[in-house]
Amino acid sequence: MQDSLEALLEKCKEEMVNENTAFIRSVQITPEPIIFLATKRQFIDIERFCWNSANFCVLHVDATFELCNYYPTFARYRNLILGTIIGPAI
Repeated sequence: MQDSLEALLEKCKEEMVNENTAFIRSVQITPEPIIFLATKRQFIDIERFCWNSANFCVLHVDATFELCNYYPTFARYRNLILGTIIGPAI
């Protein structure tokens, strides 16, 4: 376990050099390991779509579930730029 945490912290240090390309945003070791992952693009999109009163969508935070030895929690939002293409059924 110590080697895994050590490798994670080293990767975190490497990524924090450039905030625009970082994916690991925060690491908490105690009382249990918690890692916050997000891209710069995701932050921009959340601000664009979830905090804009003209074009608003809900930010959903899904309940934590067990995936092997991990407990991920997902956040999702609707990208309002993407549309539905309506055409003939094939």
